[in-house]
Amino acid sequence: MMTRLIAMLALTMALGAPAVAQVPPRRPVPARPARVAQSVQVQLMVVHANNRHTRVDERLEALRAHLRHLDYTGYDVLQTQSETLSDGQEAQYSIAGNREVKVQLVDHDDENGRLRILVFNSGRKVLETTVSVRRNRSFIVMGPNYDGGVLILPITVRY
Repeated sequence: MMTRLIAMLALTMALGAPAVAQVPPRRPVPARPARVAQSVQVQLMVVHANNRHTRVDERLEALRAHLRHLDYTGYDVLQTQSETLSDGQEAQYSIAGNREVKVQLVDHDDENGRLRILVFNSGRKVLETTVSVRRNRSFIVMGPNYDGGVLILPITVRY
């Protein structure tokens, strides 16, 4: 390949034409868009799923399609907390049942936010995971058991 290119350049120079005229133009590589926002709003909802009733809190409407696959009839939002984070920053949330959730925004781009999620029960780590969440979407952490049902933790990234 290199020998053929040198031969083409030598022939071009012998004919008097500029060498660059014989080399096919390169397609421009599209530049990756800059980050949409410097910071991301991370929202944690604490939802109590149970079979005591059939109500679904209206704040869960966007998640309703996912919730219907679970074995619970009622869904109550116990709390909602939001923090604005930049890459590398962490938020800490105290939730029902003497539990704590830490969420770190590892990084984000124009499509996804990568989160490191840790859940603690009475100071003992019971979950650690890193997930990629589409922009303006949610990731749902299931469990632990709570008051005759289970806690569901939808974590939403908005930017």
